[in-house]
Amino acid sequence: MATTKTELNWQYSPPDFFEAQYRSQTDDYTLVADGGTVLVTLLTLSDPIDAGLHKRITQDVERVFRLQQVSVHRPFTLNAASVYQHHSDGTKAISVSAQGGEVLCAVGKGDFNIRNASGAIVQDTKAEGIAAHTEFIDSLIPKLARSAMKEGRHRGRHSELRHATVDELDEARKIARRLIEAFANQL
Repeated sequence: MATTKTELNWQYSPPDFFEAQYRSQTDDYTLVADGGTVLVTLLTLSDPIDAGLHKRITQDVERVFRLQQVSVHRPFTLNAASVYQHHSDGTKAISVSAQGGEVLCAVGKGDFNIRNASGAIVQDTKAEGIAAHTEFIDSLIPKLARSAMKEGRHRGRHSELRHATVDELDEARKIARRLIEAFANQL
């Protein structure tokens, strides 16, 4: 029996990850993401699907989700694809992929410029972020210089040093962790 249509199907959550139906088309396939399902229909029948094409389509679908995530700032789950081969007699063959584990994807906020009608920049989020980080660093430097703790890197001008309290050490560890996580998210 002849194959009449080849489709790849992914389930994703949350189902409202795309605020409206997302549709795109390439030379090889059409892609529709809506309501928790991604449906890719090949424009040229392929039974079985070439492994290289399958991998490229999967990577394209994952890219669409990562780009959408930059816009909506929400986590998502994308399950492995199932392949549907529709036949001329009305039957279909289904190939299901099992997947184990969990994938966590996270992105930071994107930077943007808002301009008025004359083209002048009204808001520049990157410059605002840099200014905030600079202010944060500048506000800490004098405090660190005045620090009279034995655990400090900079002892300031103090001759008598004390040990940091448990609360001070805990706060320092929390700050260090947030800085490391922020750095890791930029990689």
